[in-house]
Amino acid sequence: MEQEVEQLSIDMPDVFRTEEIDLDKITTNGDMKDSVCANILRSLSTMKRVLQPVLVIQEGETYRLVFGQRRVLAARKAGHKKILATIFPAGTPEEVLSMCVLVENMNRSPNPASEAEALSKVMTAYKWSKADVRRNLGIPTRHVSSRLKLLDKLIPEFFQRLKEGSISFSLAKNLCNLSEEKQKDLLRKERITLEEAEDAVREANLGDLIPDEFFRMPEDTREGDISAGDHLREAINCLERAIATTGNGQKEKMEEALKLLREV
Repeated sequence: MEQEVEQLSIDMPDVFRTEEIDLDKITTNGDMKDSVCANILRSLSTMKRVLQPVLVIQEGETYRLVFGQRRVLAARKAGHKKILATIFPAGTPEEVLSMCVLVENMNRSPNPASEAEALSKVMTAYKWSKADVRRNLGIPTRHVSSRLKLLDKLIPEFFQRLKEGSISFSLAKNLCNLSEEKQKDLLRKERITLEEAEDAVREANLGDLIPDEFFRMPEDTREGDISAGDHLREAINCLERAIATTGNGQKEKMEEALKLLREV
């Protein structure tokens, strides 16, 4: 019988306050390249303020920054004078501050499905394109595309599971590459592994790229008849010729199919 582990309780010091403080009173550790703060700078140009408080320790008339250096530096570069901060008293143990950093990092991992819904609502309301989102909020276009694909390609049942956290983002991304019919087939399973989803995607891609006859076993493999190995070699030859003449649109998938055939 497993022994129950007692939940640790951290004695957190009282927070003085959460309020806007002068940026020039915050001490930071060094500087950062502009590219590191670029996304926050873009969002600041739209939102006009940093919404998430930084974490500081009050040391007399100044504040030592614990967490949020990109936000502080971006706000300074944008010409802001103040920033919202959560202020801890001087003498707060470093391990308590580290605990706060860990919890904040954990809480900043957004749910991809919720992100997708939020992006869709914002883009619809303001009639924004993906480029507009990147320009106004600093969210990379590739990130926007990956989230919107979840809304567009996942069947509602799997989208809800992702939103509830019962399937992973990696699994959801693979499911997006399957047809609605195939997703419904997998939905009947109590549990779907990432490997199963990847196999289903690979099978679907191979089926689109290679004619069915390449996978038909000969009815008779007696001496003098064409063997299964001959069929496979012919399939490889055909695929190599197709790759040599195809455009870039399908070339990557076909090369992956060729790799799999060679492994066989």
